[in-house]
Amino acid sequence: MSSHSKFDVSTLIAELRALQENTSIDEAQRQELCAALQEASLAVESPLETVNRIGFSTLNLGVVQVGIDLGLFTILGKSPGSMTAEELAQATGSQPELLVRLLRYLSSTGAIDAVAENKYIASKITKTLAEPGMAAGVDHAYGSLLPCFQAMPKFLAETKYQLPVDNAHTAYQMANNTDLPAFVHAMKTSSPEKLQRFGLWMQTNKASLPQWLDTIPFEKLCANDDPEKPIFVDVGGSIGHQSVAVKTKYPALPGRIIYQDLPPVIAHGLQVPGVESMVYDFFQEQPIKGARVYYFRNILHDYPDEKCLAILKNTAVAMDEHSLIFIDEMILSAFKPYYQAAEMDLMMMLALAGAERTDKEWETLIDAAGLKIKEIFTYNKLVRQSIIVLVRK
Repeated sequence: MSSHSKFDVSTLIAELRALQENTSIDEAQRQELCAALQEASLAVESPLETVNRIGFSTLNLGVVQVGIDLGLFTILGKSPGSMTAEELAQATGSQPELLVRLLRYLSSTGAIDAVAENKYIASKITKTLAEPGMAAGVDHAYGSLLPCFQAMPKFLAETKYQLPVDNAHTAYQMANNTDLPAFVHAMKTSSPEKLQRFGLWMQTNKASLPQWLDTIPFEKLCANDDPEKPIFVDVGGSIGHQSVAVKTKYPALPGRIIYQDLPPVIAHGLQVPGVESMVYDFFQEQPIKGARVYYFRNILHDYPDEKCLAILKNTAVAMDEHSLIFIDEMILSAFKPYYQAAEMDLMMMLALAGAERTDKEWETLIDAAGLKIKEIFTYNKLVRQSIIVLVRK
């Protein structure tokens, strides 16, 4: 550490603790502060703390999953006051001697707060984990992602440390003992409840983040007088959240709004007046011709370049001279990317042979598909989540 005096460090610690009582800062400041605090934490931790942080990282995920399974965070979050370990054991149906050990750990990580020996109250994190959408995110991380992370060292060693380019030959297949691509395997083996939880997590994951519709001049780009013309086709649009968002924000805009996905997904699709659902596999010919916008939200990062080219070419042949493609994806920084963007890139690689792409990688892929970039609207600067607007060459 530099020549800062004890007073300087003590003052800094006091100011950081005071911040816990007053978190009224704007989002840009909050993100900058989080990044600075993380950098500072890494800079001052000891070598042993570094190893322990890395080595025990998955323990936190496992214990939180147990807490969700027990309904612990929901119970504590609804409590008007503190609860003892014995009361929580009775409410969750768990053995007190086991639960108290889990509670000690959870209080040490801030997932719950301890107010006295064996007495606990909800923390900010407790309330977060009590929300169904956030709990669904932990469920996805523990049940779907963690096995891929654990399989990664063996998978990469067996493949001689080559980049995965086949979505039927990744760490996902090793972890799940299957030859099927991840999405096909998930559709065949997941219960309807699990698929619904995944859909809920996808919705929740984006809800608190900057929204693309608040950034781009959508009405100008989609100007149209024909009520029968498709103006927005959400390809691989899950249960229709983005289509509903468009209709809600622009209820008087003429034209058809359509979301497309596979049958098991469309079966749970949102039913909203003015929004159509359609069964469609984007590896087949696009049936909607001449739409004003074909929208892809986090679709292409699921696939290697060869598959992405097929998807884009299927769309390009359906476009007319006025059609646009909106690619809603991260543009990965090639130098010092934000950690969440880098995490997503490796997750896509391990599970799907996919990728978050850099500027140059996007340009190469788009050019190979016979398309070109018209403009880019970045709406989440931290991870560079952007709408990349494409036209035909």
